[in-house]
Amino acid sequence: MGGNNFTIAILFVLCILVNCVTSDKEVNFDSAYGLTVRSISKVDDQLYDVIVSSNEVLNDQTIRILLPLDYTTSDRTRRYPALYLLHGSFGGAEDWTRAGNAQNICGNASLITVMPNGDPFGFYTNWVIPGNAAPQNWRTFHMEQLVPWIDFNLRTVTSKQGRAIAGLSMGGFGAIHYAEFYSHNFIYAASFSGALDLLNTNVQNGILNLRIIDDVPLVGPVSIYRAYMAITINDMKNELRLAQEELASQIVLSLTYFAHSTSFYMYTLSGTIFRKTLMKLFER
Repeated sequence: MGGNNFTIAILFVLCILVNCVTSDKEVNFDSAYGLTVRSISKVDDQLYDVIVSSNEVLNDQTIRILLPLDYTTSDRTRRYPALYLLHGSFGGAEDWTRAGNAQNICGNASLITVMPNGDPFGFYTNWVIPGNAAPQNWRTFHMEQLVPWIDFNLRTVTSKQGRAIAGLSMGGFGAIHYAEFYSHNFIYAASFSGALDLLNTNVQNGILNLRIIDDVPLVGPVSIYRAYMAITINDMKNELRLAQEELASQIVLSLTYFAHSTSFYMYTLSGTIFRKTLMKLFER
C-alpha cells in the first residue's frame, strides 16, 4: 500500500513539473505599451490572431502573428528576428496569409511574422477627420505601441538588426514611410508596388481627385477632404524630403564604417526622388 502511495506521489510531482514546463512554453500575449488585449485566437499551431484596443486608433484591431515552427520547443534564450508585413488599401490583418502565401513562405523560417490591421485607406499616417474627434494615429499605433508590444510578449531580437518591414501597395508606402521616420527600428525594408513618391504631381493629382475605388467610398485621409489633403501633401513634402535626407545619411554612414547597411528596395512611379537625394550626399 505504501509503495502505491509513493508511486502516486511521484506521478503527481511529475505532472506538476510537466505542467510547469508546458506552461512555460505556451505563447501568451499580455497588455502593455498602450495596447489592451481583448482576445487571443489560435488559428493553427503557428498562427495567432490577437485583438487589441488602443487610445490611438478607433475600434479594436487584429494583429495576426505567425511564429516559427520551433518557437515553443526551442531554448528559452533563443531569440528570433521579426518581419512586419503591411496590407494594402481596403485590406486587413489576414491578407498576407490569405492571399499572399505568407505562411508557406515564412512559416518554415526562423522568423516571427507580424501582420497588423491598418486603416482601409489611411496610408499608415497619423491623421484626423475634420469635424470628428476619433483618433486615427496609425503611425503611433504601429511604431510606438505595436513594435515594443511584440518585443515585450515574444522572444524577438530587439535591436534594429533583428527587424524588417515590407508592404504591398498602400502598405508598400507605409513600409518605407515607417522605415524613414523610424530608421532606428529596421535594418531592411521592402515596398511592393508602393506609391512612394508623393512629390510626383501625377500621384498628388490621383490622391486629390480620387473619391471612390471599386464602388467603395474612401474613408481615410485620401478622401473627399480635398482642401485638407492639399495641406497635408504640402506638409508631407517637407517631411518626406527631410526623412529621405536622414535615411540617405544613415546609409552613407553605414557604408563608411562597414556596419550593417540599411537596404531599401523600392518600386516607384518615377524612381528619381530618393536616388537624387542619395547621390547628393555621396557627392559631399
